[in-house]
Amino acid sequence: MRNWRFSRTTLFAASAIGIIGCVGEEFQDTPAYDAGTKEGAAGGDGSPGGKDSGGFSGESGYAGGSSAGAGGETAGAAGQSGGSAGSAGTAGSAGTAGSAGTAGSAGSAGTAGSAGTAGSAGATGGAAGSGTPCAQGWMSCTTAADCETDVTSHPLHCGTCSHACPSAPFASAVCVSSTCKLSCNNGYDDCDGNPSNGCEVELSSNAKHCGTCGKVCPGGNDAVCVSGVCGLGCTSPRADCDNDPNNGCETNLHESVQHCTKCNQACPTYPHSKPKCSAQGCGFTCEGTWKNCNNIDTDGCEADTMTSLKHCGACNAECGTQNASSQCVSGSCQITCKAGFGDCDKNNANGCEADFSTNALHCGECGHSCLGSDCSMGYCVPKAGPTFPSPISDFAVSLNDLLVIEQNVLYRIPFGGTATLSTPATVGGHVVTLPKNSTYTAYYSSEQTEQPVVEQLIKSVTFVQPPVYSNVAIDTGIQLALAVTADRVYWSTSGYGPNSQRQIRYQSLGSNDGNVLVVPTEDAYSIALGSGYLYWPEFNGGRVKRISMQSTTITDFATSQNQPKSVVANEQFVCWISHGTKQVRCKTHSGTAVQTVADYTQQAPAEMTVIKDTFYWSMPDGSIHRWKQNETSSTTIVPGGKGSASLIRAYGDFVYWFDTSNKTIFRVAR
Repeated sequence: MRNWRFSRTTLFAASAIGIIGCVGEEFQDTPAYDAGTKEGAAGGDGSPGGKDSGGFSGESGYAGGSSAGAGGETAGAAGQSGGSAGSAGTAGSAGTAGSAGTAGSAGSAGTAGSAGTAGSAGATGGAAGSGTPCAQGWMSCTTAADCETDVTSHPLHCGTCSHACPSAPFASAVCVSSTCKLSCNNGYDDCDGNPSNGCEVELSSNAKHCGTCGKVCPGGNDAVCVSGVCGLGCTSPRADCDNDPNNGCETNLHESVQHCTKCNQACPTYPHSKPKCSAQGCGFTCEGTWKNCNNIDTDGCEADTMTSLKHCGACNAECGTQNASSQCVSGSCQITCKAGFGDCDKNNANGCEADFSTNALHCGECGHSCLGSDCSMGYCVPKAGPTFPSPISDFAVSLNDLLVIEQNVLYRIPFGGTATLSTPATVGGHVVTLPKNSTYTAYYSSEQTEQPVVEQLIKSVTFVQPPVYSNVAIDTGIQLALAVTADRVYWSTSGYGPNSQRQIRYQSLGSNDGNVLVVPTEDAYSIALGSGYLYWPEFNGGRVKRISMQSTTITDFATSQNQPKSVVANEQFVCWISHGTKQVRCKTHSGTAVQTVADYTQQAPAEMTVIKDTFYWSMPDGSIHRWKQNETSSTTIVPGGKGSASLIRAYGDFVYWFDTSNKTIFRVAR
């Protein structure tokens, strides 16, 4: 590319026409011309000139340069072919002046004739055509030609040479009025006005510029633009059921009861229920305590579980009416059993299923098992044990065996088995066993008579094969009552007889100390141990006495008790028979009031025993009764009319008693 510099212009006079032309004074690479008829060298490239005369000869010279110019007339002809340069050729009549023209090019032919000078001007006119400045908006940016580049529109030379318009996504770079601009691809637009990211918006799918920049589709996050048209793009389970794009996909088809799984599909309403919708379709929830117990939708929630006998508290929780009258109150069955029946399995559906008169598992009451015997008329049928030829004086129970004193002989007898003679020694009237003892150890009183003195000794025996007897004997006097704990044996003695002393004594197991605990004012025909005290009755004095195991102070536990006898105790209560009033009376160890738990008119109870929380007593008519502590009344467990019950013991799951009328020991489940 040529670089042009411009200076002051020089006026030349043409020979005939006298047109003034502007010719550049400075030239670079100006071609030389030959004199005379010699053909001049080609002029430099210049802007094309019009066919005008005078001042436009420079532009015509560009054309002259295109065709070979010659000196003299020949050069004039070349000027004619270029346009205005032809006039200059006319002036060149002096052909030799062409040589002078060459000298002019060298700057030394200044004195040549004017015609010669004109000839030189003709040649110079060709060179001046190449030095004409580019028109506005054009520049010479390549080597192809001068002023060939339109910098107002060329994307590689926008505004100036080599200023290429940058490329951008989804657009073509263009130059408009010398400024780089974007020409967006079809369907794209530059909506943010930032050319660096090009035409960033696809107008066919952008919900914020749908079809044109700035056109926001209604519907918020649910809005979509498809082919330049706004719409809603609902994803399951949402849908546009109100056809209002402004609120988007307003409906959840898995929740709306008006549009359940699809628009305009409403869920039906059933009695006592509220419709609901899920992915599976329409359903309903029951109101309050109402339930759909029959699983039929069309009648809704048909059962009120607060009052329904069939569905009380829950579906299919029936309040049975078998042997009962029933009602459902606040969701709970209230069953009133008919007399002689009980709801023992706590299954409301079958009502009062247990017949107390015959059910051996619930004989007379729920949970009272006869343990292998029958249930008749609400009572467990007693089982008979051993029968004796004469009345027994005492018996005890140890594990599965009976320890019986009969005819002054102590026997060990399995219940229902054959008696085994345990000792040939003379035995007195009482025998006790150690509580929870697994070695069959028993304590008994043994009489030794040496006239005129009667002695009673306390002995022990362990029932192994053969039995092992203790070598310890205590002279007790006439022994009345015997009791034992885990570490002591207690007994009372009578004041009757020459060597007898009225005492309550104790012995530590394994010793023969025979300590005196207390000297009562009356013979103690029974003694009882409980809650750290020893109790005994005063039959004639009408009192129940007690003494702490840790002192020797006697206190009145109960007074005004008409002929008390047979005192028994557990850790909470003390009970006794009030023989004079034919009553069974009880009192807590720390209480002040005596309560009557049984009252008879015909006969007084014979004897009492206790196990855990239940007190038992025998009656002369053969009946057996019980009282569970804190109950308001007693219960008959064996009816009377068969024999006469006297001695009574409780051990394990059974109550044992001796029937004096047939001299047999019986037992019945407790």
